[in-house]
Amino acid sequence: MDVEVYYEGQRREAVPYSALPALHLFCRQYGFQFHWDPKQKRIDLDSGLKGKVCLLVAGGAEEGGGLEHEVLSLVETFLSSFGAHVLVQHKKTRLPAASDSALRFTVKELRALDEPRLILFQGENERRRALLNHVFQELKQTGVSCHIRMSKQEKTSSILPVQLHIPLQFGPSEKQDLVEKIAFFLASGVLCFF
Repeated sequence: MDVEVYYEGQRREAVPYSALPALHLFCRQYGFQFHWDPKQKRIDLDSGLKGKVCLLVAGGAEEGGGLEHEVLSLVETFLSSFGAHVLVQHKKTRLPAASDSALRFTVKELRALDEPRLILFQGENERRRALLNHVFQELKQTGVSCHIRMSKQEKTSSILPVQLHIPLQFGPSEKQDLVEKIAFFLASGVLCFF
């Protein structure tokens, strides 16, 4: 007997009944929502982020410009293609009260810096700490020096502040490489969190 498999409401395939446990473990391992209806002999699969709200806040540059918005725009693309509802906002706008994950990304150009570095700010909020752990592990793969510091402000906020410090003399191609690496690994960190 075969079981029909639907992905996001559309019929995709049929699998042997005996393969259900293995398919379930595979889906859990790779972050897919798995719903088994034994009466209808049907499996419904959805993205692991379906129904999740991710808040991304640009921490410094004016709305619509700067490296912050480039990074967050790419992160939005990655997460929304995996089913998340992503809100990208500027720090001065009123932030929504509820989200499943939230991070603030800020870029600072420093004259006395030779190499870029990433700083993540730890707080007392448990959800923020869990997100920090996943994002930190992923960002270390960028090759950029990563550090964790205790936040002096917003200790209990669920928003994870992430700062990128880059040398003032960085050229456009170096900045673009950094934007793509950081966006990729930020999105990966959020996916790992879920």
